[in-house]
Amino acid sequence: MFRSGAGWARRVAGAMGLILLVAAVVPLAAGPAVAVGTFTDDDGSPHETNIEFIAARGITGGCSTQNPNLYCPGNPVTRAQMASFIVRALNLPATGTDFFTDDNGSPHEDNINRLAAAGVTTGCTTQNPQLYCPGDGVTRAQMATFIKRAWAVPLAALDYFTDDNNSSHQPNINAIREVNITGGCSVQHPNLFCPSQIVTRGQMASFLTRAIQWAEAGATTTSTTQPVSDIYELRVSPFDTRVSSAALNGQVLSEDQYIFVPQSDPVINRVRFWIDDPTRAGAPYRVESLDLFDLEATKPNGDAFPYDTFKLSNGTHRIDVEIRRNGDTPADFVYRSATFTVQNSPGLWLTKYNVSFELAEGESAGPLTNVVVRTNNGTSTAWQASASGDTSWLTISTSGTTNHPISISASAVGASPGMHQALVTITAPGYKTAQLTVTMNVSGGG
Repeated sequence: MFRSGAGWARRVAGAMGLILLVAAVVPLAAGPAVAVGTFTDDDGSPHETNIEFIAARGITGGCSTQNPNLYCPGNPVTRAQMASFIVRALNLPATGTDFFTDDNGSPHEDNINRLAAAGVTTGCTTQNPQLYCPGDGVTRAQMATFIKRAWAVPLAALDYFTDDNNSSHQPNINAIREVNITGGCSVQHPNLFCPSQIVTRGQMASFLTRAIQWAEAGATTTSTTQPVSDIYELRVSPFDTRVSSAALNGQVLSEDQYIFVPQSDPVINRVRFWIDDPTRAGAPYRVESLDLFDLEATKPNGDAFPYDTFKLSNGTHRIDVEIRRNGDTPADFVYRSATFTVQNSPGLWLTKYNVSFELAEGESAGPLTNVVVRTNNGTSTAWQASASGDTSWLTISTSGTTNHPISISASAVGASPGMHQALVTITAPGYKTAQLTVTMNVSGGG
C-alpha cells in the first residue's frame, strides 16, 4: 500500500534524530564538512557529506566486505541494492510473501519483498508483474518513484522539467523536485532531469539524505503547495459515511469496515481492487467507477457498503489498487497497496448479502443457489437459517453445512404489488451470525 504521507513522515521523524545539511547533485544548499570520514574513496565528492549521513544511520556499510573503507560512489545502483537502502532507511517490516520470481537467491530478496509489501514497488514490468529485475540499474526516473512512494511525497503543482514529458514517472519526478529532494541533473540547464540516466551510489546517497531530512523537518516545502497525505492512499472508516477515516495500511480490522480510495484527484475515473493478489494476476475483486471509490461498492445515496472482514482469515492481508486518472497511457495509472491485520472471533460470512427478485403478479422464481455460507477460519460446521419480516412469499433451506449454498425461492402468487423484504439470519454454535436481506418487487398487472 504504499505508506500514508503524514504517518510515515512522523514515523521517520520519530526514528531519526540527527539532522545535517545536504550537499546536492545540483547544489541546493551548502553543507558543513564532516570531521571524520567513513570511506576513503569519496574524498572530494560533492556527495561526501550525504554519504556520511547515510553511513551514520546504518543505511550503508560501503560496497565491499573485504575493504570497509570503500563506498564506490561512482558505481551504479542496482534495483536490488536500492531495495535494501530504502528498507534500512525506513525500517520497513518483514513480510511472509514472496512477490517476485527473479530474485531468488539474492542477498537483497528479503528487502525486495519488504519494499513490495509496503507498496513502494510493483516490479519492473507491467507485462510480467512477477519480475523485479534486481540486477538492473536504477534510473533517475525510477529513483523518483521509489522516493515519492516510500516517503509519501505529495504531488506537485508545477511541471519542472522538459525532458520527462513521455515518462510514466513524470508526476513523481515533479513531486520530489517540488520539495527539493532533487534539483535536476544539470546546473547549466535546470529544466533537465535526465530521467533515463542510471543513478550512482553517490547520487543515491544525496537523494536519500534529502528525503529523510525533508521528512524529519516536518515534510515542509518551499513551494505554495502544502504537503498532504498521499491523495491516492487506501482509507478505512468504521462508518458508511466514511467519516473518521484513517490510512488502511497498518490497521487492525474486525467486523464490518468501509474501505475506499478518496476522490481527492478530480480526474480519477476508475479504481480496480485486488485482495491478497499483490501481482494483480487474477481478476479484480471489484471495479468501481463511482466516487468515492469503495471496495464493496457505493450505495445509491452515496454512502459505502461495508466490507465484511469475516471473509478473510485472521492474520495479515493486502489490498492492491489500480487507479486510472484520465486516460490509458502509462502516466494515467497510479498503483497503491495497503497491508492490514484481521482479528475476528470465529464467524460466518456469505458470498452475497443481498438477493432480489423482480416478479410479476402470479410468478415464481428460484431456487437460487448463489449464496454460500462460509466460516472465516476455514472450518466446516452445521448452520441453521431463519427468516423474519415479510416472509410469506419466501422459501429457504433452514439448515445445511458451510461451503454449501442456501436454497432461496420467491413466489408472487397472491402477493400484493410492491416491495416485499425479509431478513434471513444464519447461525452456528460458537460462530458470529451472518444475515442476508432478500427482497421481492412485484409489479402489478395491466
